[in-house]
Amino acid sequence: MPVFDVPVSSDAFIPHIDAFAPVDDTWQSVDPYFSGASSLGSPTTVASNTPHSTPSSPQTFLCSDPNCFEVFTRAADLKRHERKHRQNFRCELCGKAHTDRRALNRHLESKHGEYAIQQGIKSEKIRCRMCDYVSRADNVRRHERSQHPALNSSGSVSR
Repeated sequence: MPVFDVPVSSDAFIPHIDAFAPVDDTWQSVDPYFSGASSLGSPTTVASNTPHSTPSSPQTFLCSDPNCFEVFTRAADLKRHERKHRQNFRCELCGKAHTDRRALNRHLESKHGEYAIQQGIKSEKIRCRMCDYVSRADNVRRHERSQHPALNSSGSVSR
């Protein structure tokens, strides 16, 4: 079988080399075709002084949970995500876990209504000013803007 000598440019290997980025004095693979990357310890960021942190390639923030491979471009998104791993508010009736007391109270109101009333949990629900739609305030405001555009913020109908 004949053997061919094919010249290969070193530029052919650049995309592969660029798939690695330094994280906390170690090298960790960050495959651009993979949706996440693992990390060890606390949330880390790809250092801003690396060649990979350019305006077209922003800093990345990695979830600190060893079983989670989520990567975020904003620290606030990472913080919100990591609350999912610390769901300390558990429903005593069905065991469903929630990230904060407000989420637990909404769960109790929607799934265990009588119990919520007995516990004195105040409803967050309000009624639309134009129709019988009832929901949380943020949903009612969105409903009013989309379904009743003539209704202005003061509650009167615009003409």
